[in-house]
Amino acid sequence: AVNMGHQTVFTLHSYCATTGIVVDIGERMDIVPIVSGYKVQSGISRTATGGLELATHMRHALLGRNYSLTSMLDGYVVRHVIEKLCYIPKNYEAEVDRFKKDETLAEKTVSVEEGSATSSITIGTDRFETAEGIFKPEVWGLDQAGVHVLVKKAITECSLDARKEVTQSIFLSGGVTMLPGFNHRLEVELEKILPVRPKVHASPYRYHAAFLGASAHAASPAYNTTKIKRSDWISGQAKNTASLWAL
Repeated sequence: AVNMGHQTVFTLHSYCATTGIVVDIGERMDIVPIVSGYKVQSGISRTATGGLELATHMRHALLGRNYSLTSMLDGYVVRHVIEKLCYIPKNYEAEVDRFKKDETLAEKTVSVEEGSATSSITIGTDRFETAEGIFKPEVWGLDQAGVHVLVKKAITECSLDARKEVTQSIFLSGGVTMLPGFNHRLEVELEKILPVRPKVHASPYRYHAAFLGASAHAASPAYNTTKIKRSDWISGQAKNTASLWAL
């Protein structure tokens, strides 16, 4: 037997919730409002702006510092640099002003494993400037809304009686949300544009939130009521299976 569902739904399971906004940013970005277990279709936002875009701009930033990391294997080095050195400040403009006089104060170094041409990589203000595109896509040259604007859209598409609850139930998932300061910055940006103070929940295990939620679901009684048997799959009785995992 098999049970199919979208990863954002299973993320909600990992937080032991049935209502909330799931902000899932891995290689791409999915913002999905879910009320009582049902996705609010009109509030769903999906963009290609995520880890892949962040890695692309980090490659360019490293190239500006004479680190040529262009091969597929070098992609793992770029990812390592992002995970170890990048962060998102609460106030971007204040952070830029802080290092305006002496950019070397922002510099940090990370050692690189064997197999790379360099043993260590040092970057400065790129540590936070590169990741700013998640909130300000125009920094990356993209004409689209930032993550906080998409979360607001997801909230406003929910029914009036559910809005307060979903505003207090914003759940993070995916590797990009692991960047230090992401959850605090998201709260700060949402406070500026929402009438109710938001609450962002950031589990320390959110890197694998979808897997953990799926594991919990597989062990629960609900699995038996929603699973698809092999015989039903072959006979064609199990219909609209694609709709279970597609947004």
